[in-house]
Amino acid sequence: MTFSIHGIAVSSGIAIGRAVLVASGRADVAHYFIEPSQIQAELSRVKEAKNSVLDELIRLQHSVVQREAKDTPSEIAALIDVHMMLLQDQSCKTV
Repeated sequence: MTFSIHGIAVSSGIAIGRAVLVASGRADVAHYFIEPSQIQAELSRVKEAKNSVLDELIRLQHSVVQREAKDTPSEIAALIDVHMMLLQDQSCKTV
């Protein structure tokens, strides 16, 4: 079976060889149970984590805007916007 992949080149030239899976697509997620008395603490922890990620995305977005004319593809800003929208989506609000 032969196929070709097209995209933005990272380096010049062509590579021919065997494809090797470096990491699987499955994420290992720790599962644990909490007591009912721990629910509010866990919800606070999730909210704090969400806000931390949102703050980091805002800083990254400002960094991209400052460098946009130089070397940052416009798609990066759009990708950051999508992630920020997902974090701020009120229809999925859990905390």
